Amino acid sequence: LGGRVFLSSQPVIAEQDCVALLLEADQAVLSKGWTTQRHYAVPTTDLPLHSLPFALAWFNSTLRDVIAPTLFQHFSHSLNCKSFLSVHDAFLVKYHHEESVHLSSNASEEVDEVEVVGEGQRYLPLHSDESTLSIVIPLNDDFQGGGTYFVDLKRAVRPDKGHLLSFKGNLMH
Repeated sequence: LGGRVFLSSQPVIAEQDCVALLLEADQAVLSKGWTTQRHYAVPTTDLPLHSLPFALAWFNSTLRDVIAPTLFQHFSHSLNCKSFLSVHDAFLVKYHHEESVHLSSNASEEVDEVEVVGEGQRYLPLHSDESTLSIVIPLNDDFQGGGTYFVDLKRAVRPDKGHLLSFKGNLMH
């Protein structure tokens, strides 16, 4: 996908982990509801991972063991540091329309933001992220449409459930 967008050929999240992440999110929504005011430029309906103990532990270990090595392999030419990524924000995002949930992250040589998708907005407006890299990992596949539209590619990329989509944060999408 042009060196600026990467789509994994294998899932980075096991089926049982997708289910566990969604169950934890459902429990949190029942007690606290979705947040809608955390992001100013491109507001999302989301849950921050730091408020979800299982999701946070899962993400930290998966970032270390799977996501970071994959990102270094595919984006080494654009990363100044070679040994770690840091995450500025990690969250589950809720999209409304056939109810879908994804996990996203903006990776700065540092990973700058992480989004996970699941009653919320139907879509996000075209934007770029304030990160070196961003990631998206769908947690379910029982929806129509979806995906991330890239202006430069003139098409949407829709990863399968559990697969990793990563791209340079400055790409308009």
